Amino acid sequence: MAIPGTGNDVFSTTSARDVAKATAEQLKSKNKWRPYTYVRAIKTTWLQLDELVKTVGVVSDLKVSFEPVDEIKAALEKQGSKFSALLAEFKMLVQSGRCQLSLVNYSVVVERRGFAGYLLNASLGFHRTSTRCSL
Repeated sequence: MAIPGTGNDVFSTTSARDVAKATAEQLKSKNKWRPYTYVRAIKTTWLQLDELVKTVGVVSDLKVSFEPVDEIKAALEKQGSKFSALLAEFKMLVQSGRCQLSLVNYSVVVERRGFAGYLLNASLGFHRTSTRCSL
């Protein structure tokens, strides 16, 4: 597993299993859906996820490497392929703080229209009244 930066940067995430549970609960509900349903996120770090994969997951011998932020920034500035720029931008999401939830502790938006879409980052403007689904 290649971790961008030190691995100690905090970010918010929601498991695909929780998104699926929320979607299933919505599908079973007889109540009318609101336009958005928010599913609670957890705050974690790459190192905490690494430990979780090693202890709870099935990859006890997971090898971890670290990619310095300076190298990622250099890849962003370099005029390489669009894929390289996209990958570098993705690696910088956690370091930039764009994956932390500050005002609202919800990160996954399940929309009834068009099946289920999700976001790792609620700071994109999805601060609305929520319909909570207990899982």
